Amino acid sequence: METFSRKRSNHWVNNPLDATPNITETGDGLTMEHPVQRLLPKKAAAKYVGQPPERFARVCPARPIKLTEADHPKYDVKDLDDWIDSVKRDKTTMTHEDILGRL
Repeated sequence: METFSRKRSNHWVNNPLDATPNITETGDGLTMEHPVQRLLPKKAAAKYVGQPPERFARVCPARPIKLTEADHPKYDVKDLDDWIDSVKRDKTTMTHEDILGRL
């Protein structure tokens, strides 16, 4: 479901930095719509995971990709989600020093 025509605060809803995912309840449970734009430039990817761009570049294990040679490198939202999920899993087995070492 794409919402290209609605505006929020003079920004298009499909802007990945301003869009709030729609969460709806279905018979099977909750579903969430992902941002329309799957590949994000570094600054947007850093904002997506809640990190300053300088730190993001140092700690993010996801590697940016180029769809064509003329493109700027972009980060796949799915890779960023996988990274966040892996950090959440690792927190149960990592020591405080391990976590600080990632920063």
